[in-house]
Amino acid sequence: MNMQRKLTTLSLLLVALLLLAACAVPATAPTADTATGEESATAAPAEEADSAASGEEFIVGALHVGSINDAGYNQAHHAGLVAMTENLPNVKLIEAENVPESADAERVMENMIQQGAKMILAQSFGYLDPALNVAAK
Repeated sequence: MNMQRKLTTLSLLLVALLLLAACAVPATAPTADTATGEESATAAPAEEADSAASGEEFIVGALHVGSINDAGYNQAHHAGLVAMTENLPNVKLIEAENVPESADAERVMENMIQQGAKMILAQSFGYLDPALNVAAK
């Protein structure tokens, strides 16, 4: 019984520690190193935001393994993409549904790039090899 009490106490302490860690205020990353003048990784998104604010169109391509009306993952992902375009100025979305996890996916990604896509979201593990092939070009 004594051992069970120790395990219970240890478990409660662990839960309390995890809760405190989750509630901690994250440290902010510095935006520039004054000694070297190097910018941090947070500078790149600011530059992208500036280009979006200037009216430059940013095209995002998305491949779906199924229909965007499947009442499942593909539909949820489509809804998130639509919300993205509604909330981010100058973002245009190109989507392709029912794309097989084969060389056809590579062809679809290349077509999206020809249409100006700067980012392609390939939402299936089966798209990994075609995506790596396209990225290598």
